[in-house]
This record gives sequence, structure tokens and C-alpha cells, in this order.
Amino acid sequence: RGWYTSHTYAPQLVTYRWNNSALEFRAGMAAWFADYGRESDGGTAPPDLNPNPNFFASGAEDDPTTWVPGAAGRPNGDFKYASEDVSKEAGIQQPVWEPKWNPALVGKNPGSASASDFYQAIGYVREWTFGESNKNGVGPFSLDVGESITFVYVAAAGFRLDGLEGAIDAAEWAWGRGWQIDDALPVPAAPDMKVVSTTNGTSLVKWTDVSTAGPEVDGYKVWRAAQYQRKSWLEEGMRLVDRAHQQHEVGASKEPFLAPINPFFDAEFVEPQGIYQPEEWGTYELVAKIPASEVGTYALTGDAYDYGWEDENAITGFTYWYYVSAYNEGGPWTGPQGQVQAGHLESSGVVNRNGRNAGYSNGSLSADCQVADGQIGLGAPWCGTYPFAWNNPNYPAKGTQLFKNFGTEFTVTPPVANVADVGQLVTVSPNPYKITGLNDVRQNPSSHNINFLNVPADFTLTIIDVSGQVVFQEQVEGGAEGRYTWNLFSKDGVEVASGLYIYHLEYGDGDEFVGHFAILR
Repeated sequence: RGWYTSHTYAPQLVTYRWNNSALEFRAGMAAWFADYGRESDGGTAPPDLNPNPNFFASGAEDDPTTWVPGAAGRPNGDFKYASEDVSKEAGIQQPVWEPKWNPALVGKNPGSASASDFYQAIGYVREWTFGESNKNGVGPFSLDVGESITFVYVAAAGFRLDGLEGAIDAAEWAWGRGWQIDDALPVPAAPDMKVVSTTNGTSLVKWTDVSTAGPEVDGYKVWRAAQYQRKSWLEEGMRLVDRAHQQHEVGASKEPFLAPINPFFDAEFVEPQGIYQPEEWGTYELVAKIPASEVGTYALTGDAYDYGWEDENAITGFTYWYYVSAYNEGGPWTGPQGQVQAGHLESSGVVNRNGRNAGYSNGSLSADCQVADGQIGLGAPWCGTYPFAWNNPNYPAKGTQLFKNFGTEFTVTPPVANVADVGQLVTVSPNPYKITGLNDVRQNPSSHNINFLNVPADFTLTIIDVSGQVVFQEQVEGGAEGRYTWNLFSKDGVEVASGLYIYHLEYGDGDEFVGHFAILR
């Protein structure tokens, strides 16, 4: 609970230390110092850099090479902040909400005078706040010459402290068993899957049959996160993370699966960050549940994948995340916290969302993680990186097998339009465009896009303002999809202003189409 932990926080409520090697070094070993960081209140007084008397018998200030180890002990029961905290000086309070981390709240009634002191906690690392990153240091540890020590770091997530403790219990349980958990929890294998656009402008989710790849399979679930949606943290968000997989009825209320909000929590604290946009982590909606007795009706022929489900509610030009899980029913089973009464076990969606595949085939790593479609290669589920890494110019191009195996975002696109049909089909979406449109990434201020849909493979697009000035022009040859995306930047590299714009599409043997759209910022 923070007895041996040091933290450096950045960037909002604390100052950066990344450009000062001496401060970085101290931050990593702040628990060694007498009081480095604990008393920081945004003032100008320097931290106490004498040796921590709980660890050291003597030594010169700020010179660890002179420090003499003393009797073994703990620090002062506090966390070592190791960076200047300007929150108090700025009038910002950072209460410790969880009673387990704040002894002053244990047994108190929310709203009462006795429950109002959120600064009495000792022996905790501190709650996380929005918009911050951190660096951690642990220690000190006593090692003799020739000895070594191994650190195991686990990234765990859960709603409130109970959810987090459950995740950590599960990680410790699995690690202690050498990650061999199938004998206790016979979880089905996660299918390899792929998402493609249909000729109808919808999504087709395809996946492999894993009924013979491990434990029995009683059915499959298809899950979807829609980027255009706006979700509330308080109404959904992380409150669903611990029990999301227990949903079995498409379209049913999520209320039974939401963890309760901490009664000490003040909703006004997160009002500015109260809305979020689903992305690769979710929130996922259950859009289909297919029992094994019915899966044959979704069989594909002449395809690398065995089954396919069409999402008829997917919207052309919009971005989605999908995953397919396999489940079996039965139980009870014995898990990390004893007997599990869940009634079903389900493969994780983290490993195969939007077709992520690890690159393992027959137990060995394939070249560049390029596992072929339909192969279950989920031995190492990240294939070396995260699903948003394709934004880096050194990562795979769209449409490649490697791009698919990273499990990156999927946007529904129409097929390339026949030249004879362009005049009847071409359209602009959204129109009018409004700032932070539904197809934008809300957290990215430069994410502004307009889609020209049902375009042919070869065309020249010219965009003109109402004064007749050409603001953008591009020639496309051999387009692989019937969509062209414009980021609202002019040919001179600046974002265009609000107003009415005319677009001219030239294609075929001198054919042309003229339309218009509006931009509202």
C-alpha cells in the first residue's frame, strides 16, 4: 500500500521532471529520503533530502553513497510523491474516496460531518486523477553481492478498489499456476476473426470454429463498440468493466451489471470529463448471441473463416470495434477466489478485437506476425504492440494482413461504384459537417473528416468555395474502396473555415457530378 513506493506525476497537477536527471534519480528513490515529497504543498521550501531514519542509521544529505543501513523498517506509512504538487496551492482538492484506503472514512456515513475529511489516509499510493501519467519506483531492497531480485509488474483494471483487488487476485492465481488454468477454468479458445464491409455498406464479422481447439463450445457472442456513440462515465463506463461478459441478452438493460458508485463520490468532480467515446477498450455492446445449435445457419463456404454474421445496423463511413467470444456453460468451477458460480466461461475479447492475431502458428512466431486468415494464432495476443500503433508511420499500411493482425480500427466502406452508377449514388457524409462530428475521434482536436461515398476507382475531386476559389483538389487512381476521406485541410495546408462548399467529381470518359456540402465549426 505504498510503503516502499515512489511516484512522479505529470503533466497537469504536478511539474515535469523529465529534463532533469538529478531530480529523476531522486524521484525514483524518494522513499529513501526522510520526507521527499510527503510534505510538498506547492510552496518553495526544498524537500528534506536526508536519509530516511527508518532505513538508514546515518549519512550526508542528498548523498546516498554515504548512507549507512540501519534496522529494517518501513517508511512513515505515507506515499512518496517525488514531484511538486501544485494542486493545493491552486485550490484543487484531491480527496481519497475509497474507505479501504482512507481510515478516516471507515464506518462513516456519507454526507455526515465525520465523513468529510478526505486527507487522513496513510499507507496508500493515492488515487489516480484524470489526465496524468506516472513513473514508479520501489524499494529500497537489501541485496548481498552476487544476489539478484526479480520484479513482476501486473497491469490490472477494475471498478473501485474491490474490482481492482479481484483482478490482482486473478493475476496472482494465474501466475502461481504458470498460467496453466485450463484444468480449473476450461475457457474456450478465442476465435480468429475478421471484419469486412459488405456490398450493402454494412459490416460482416467472420470467425473460425474453435469447437475442436480446446474446451467445449456452447456458442459464440458478437460484441461491438461504436465510435460515434457518446457514453457517460457515471451511467456506464468503468462501472461495467468487471461484469460486462455476464450479459447474455441482446438489447437488455446493463443496470444489473453496473457496480455501485462510491457513496463518498461527488459527481461534480468529473463533470468536465463526464462523456467519453467508445474505442478499442469499449464500452462494448452485445449485438448477437448464437448458440452452437444455431451456428450452422451462419456458415460460410469457400472462405478461410467458418462463420459470418452481418451487422445490418452498421453505418457506412463510421468506425467500429468488434470481437467474437466463445463460451461454454456449466460449472461450478474453482477460480482465484474460490468456487465460481457464474454459470458460463467465455474467451476474452481483448485478444482478437477487430481481428487481432498474435503471429503464432504451430507454436512458433511467423514472419512479421502475418498469420493467415482463419488460423488461431493467439499465443501472444498483442503481436508486439497496441491496436492504435498503426498511426505510427513505421507500422503497417491499411489493407495489409499485418494491419488486420494488429486489430486496428475498422471503418465501414461501400464498394467501388460502377462508372454508370456514380451520378445516382455519390453522396457526402456527414452533411452538414459539425465540429466533433459523429465520425470524428472526439479526444483528437485534429480529427475532422468528411466522407465522399460511392465513388469510382478513378476520379478527380475538386472542392470550391462560394467565391469560386479552388480550396482542394486530388486525383485518385485505382481506389480499392468506394470511399474518399477529406480531412478538411486545404491544398495550402490550413483547415478550411465554416461555409458552403461545392464539389466537382470528374470520372469515366468525361463524366462529371456536382454537389455541395456545408461546414459548421
